[in-house]
Amino acid sequence: MRLDNVNRERLAVARKGTPSPSRMERDARSIAKGELIGLSCTIAESTDPRKRGLAGVVVDETMHTLTIDTGSRVVMVAKPECSFRFEAKGRAVEVRGADIDVRPEDRIKKVR
Repeated sequence: MRLDNVNRERLAVARKGTPSPSRMERDARSIAKGELIGLSCTIAESTDPRKRGLAGVVVDETMHTLTIDTGSRVVMVAKPECSFRFEAKGRAVEVRGADIDVRPEDRIKKVR
């Protein structure tokens, strides 16, 4: 297919109208769609100040909670009240708990 000037201009306009997501957004979506158990996790923000900054490994997940093993204790935190920083493949990505507040098996369908 040969692109003439009119088609090039249309293509340029179409690309401007739909900005591509940044790498960080793509990484956050891919982590949110995938398996969280086994990932290194830090609680970046929380409505409970005592939970802010807790770090460990995700050992279990339910519809509304993540269970994190900090090494000295196991803590169960509610997803909607926290923002999590996950580390995977050498990158740290922050994900809002409200965005992953679904059953783990349904998350792949819900997170977009």
